[in-house]
Amino acid sequence: MIFVSFILVLLLALLFSFCISEKTVRNFLLKTKISFKHIIITSIIFELISVFSQLTIYYLFRNSIHISVIITNIACLTLYFIVNLFTLVRTKKLERTEKALEAEKIYNQTLTVLHDNLRCFKHDFNNIVQSIGGYISLNDMDGLKKYYNNLLADCKETNNLALLNPEVINNPSIYSLLTSKYFLATEKGIKMTFDVFTDLSSINFNIYELTRILGILLDNAIEAAQCTTEKLIEIEITSNTKKQLFVICNSCENDDISVTQIFEKGYTTKELNSGIGLWKVHNILSKNENVDLFTSVKNHRFMQQLEIFYDK
Repeated sequence: MIFVSFILVLLLALLFSFCISEKTVRNFLLKTKISFKHIIITSIIFELISVFSQLTIYYLFRNSIHISVIITNIACLTLYFIVNLFTLVRTKKLERTEKALEAEKIYNQTLTVLHDNLRCFKHDFNNIVQSIGGYISLNDMDGLKKYYNNLLADCKETNNLALLNPEVINNPSIYSLLTSKYFLATEKGIKMTFDVFTDLSSINFNIYELTRILGILLDNAIEAAQCTTEKLIEIEITSNTKKQLFVICNSCENDDISVTQIFEKGYTTKELNSGIGLWKVHNILSKNENVDLFTSVKNHRFMQQLEIFYDK
């Protein structure tokens, strides 16, 4: 009966491992805020409980069970614990390597675009200088100002790309999210600018939930900005002694937007939209006490300001 029970448990464990994917387990750990440290501590606790149980069984049935059986069981449990611990550490390293490679891939894409822009600027440099000289020789200051503003806009775009750097946005998840949304916005003809003035390596908030919130806010900003003439999204990330701030501001068609109704389930101002994105954001925020979201709309600018407090 013991042998049959062991086989059944083993089969159930194998079936469970085949049915549950690694991605599902990872998402579960992220959602439940279980860290790698918690998993290791839990494994050690279970190992100690198992060893204690074996010693208790031997003490109660020492006249019926040979000590070699107990030693063998403890040795097998310890070996299993070591293998399990090694697997966990190895998986954690592979996960970090995977994130690093993904960040490098995105960064290389950014560098390619930046390099192409610089090559174009270098190629046109002589023409730019001659054009400026022409305005000066004719004393056409109005024309020179317009030309300078156009040139300044191109320089800002190049400088903006330079900010898409993992050393500046030093959080792999946020860096990957912002970069992917930047290229998505660029494909739709939307100008997205960045201003990052804070260290993102340590955030007092679950990074999985934060990227979900930022992803929804950025998707909404891209959809709204795409319908406008200006097609602009401005992102600012700053901090002070009390909190970190993520500000997403996009151009919008009109100011007649209810900043309270948009967080209701099913409410949407766009066709073919489920209207549950901001409702999800509201649910996530309601579960956390150290984060606030302020929404405002004015002068065809829709702004979302996410505040994460260090201690609240």
